[in-house]
Amino acid sequence: MLTTNPPEKVGTMLTVAQLMEEGLGGTRDTLFEASTRGDIEHVRYMLDKGASPNAKDFDGDTVLSAAAEAGEAFIVALMLNYGAEVNTLNYIGWTPLIHAVVNDKLEVAFSLIMRGARMNCADTVHERTPLHFAARWGHTRMAKMLLDAGAYAHVPSAEKRTPLEEARRYNHHETADSIEEIMDHDSSEGIQSTEKRLATDYIYTLAPEIATAQMTELQLRQWLRWAVKDLTGDETAEAREKRDKEEALAKISLNLVEAECTSRLALARFPAEQFPAVGIKLALVKFVKKAANAQLPPELRVTAEAKRSFMATPSSPSAGSEAGRALDSRRSDSRGSVDVGADAGRKEGSPSRPSRASREEIKAQKDEENLKQYLDRVSADGEGEGSRPTSRASRLSRGSSRRSGTKKTGSRNSRSSREMTPEP
Repeated sequence: MLTTNPPEKVGTMLTVAQLMEEGLGGTRDTLFEASTRGDIEHVRYMLDKGASPNAKDFDGDTVLSAAAEAGEAFIVALMLNYGAEVNTLNYIGWTPLIHAVVNDKLEVAFSLIMRGARMNCADTVHERTPLHFAARWGHTRMAKMLLDAGAYAHVPSAEKRTPLEEARRYNHHETADSIEEIMDHDSSEGIQSTEKRLATDYIYTLAPEIATAQMTELQLRQWLRWAVKDLTGDETAEAREKRDKEEALAKISLNLVEAECTSRLALARFPAEQFPAVGIKLALVKFVKKAANAQLPPELRVTAEAKRSFMATPSSPSAGSEAGRALDSRRSDSRGSVDVGADAGRKEGSPSRPSRASREEIKAQKDEENLKQYLDRVSADGEGEGSRPTSRASRLSRGSSRRSGTKKTGSRNSRSSREMTPEP
């Protein structure tokens, strides 16, 4: 006889089965852990091996939500490039954008907004939008960015409070003033929320500290992948070629860390002639500098005049700085190893090759000596024309000495010697 499970147990089992079918991992696995601690290489490896970028835990949070909550901007951008869904909900209706807003992660929130995150999606508990959360926690710049991106400012929550009232309720006066100012400006100008769009460099003006933020070695390696496509293999490249380029990229990032050139501002102002010392070819320098310069606030961007001045000064990255000394010492060590090998191959006691300036000076001295000798010979010829030699031997010796001079002088001397030869 068949027996059936109680309805509540059947419901529980069906719920678990549905959760597993939706891709829930049950617990936060290795991909979640790597995403929250910023291990970019581990995340890239697992995604390349087929790990789902939309895997969830039992709370319904995806890997993207976990990275957004931790403020890992590089992981968020990487997950979005691998196809992560930007508007997934957990069991209380929180999106990755709400996680970023609550924790005041400006760069993460900007990346999500630029990739299509819904700014007016309310949670299922208090019906609060991301702007409500920014006002609730007093995140002034976050609220400004949401309003500039088109968030609705008059939407009430379940408690019938707008974001402005939410900010005033929790005594965040600066946030409330900022929200009220933007609302007044939009109403006076007749600007609708649906008409608003953020510029691609908006975040670097809103948060200028991003320009000087020091990137880790893994973050710097990923930034170089995005900035210069030629540093890594493309889709059609062979596995060996990709592996070689990845090894070269790892060395470049380590060299930049040793040179203390790990921020966008440092990369934009790093002298172009110093890049080959860290492993970046001169043909690729313009791409690195262009990408770094585009991620700076307008007041810190390197202009064309500044670029020429940096190119004209062959000094180290910053005179007397640790970066310059580290880079110069590394270059001197490499030069010393090369010089030792060259000295070993050179014969003992042989002089070193003079420089270009020394060679030009020696050539000028030789030309001057040749000119002086020529003038001396010409003056000697002028003095000898008044008194001819009396003996044949002296005439022959004089003719041979003149033939060793210029062609014109030799021909004249030979002609004069023939004229001087007595007839038989």
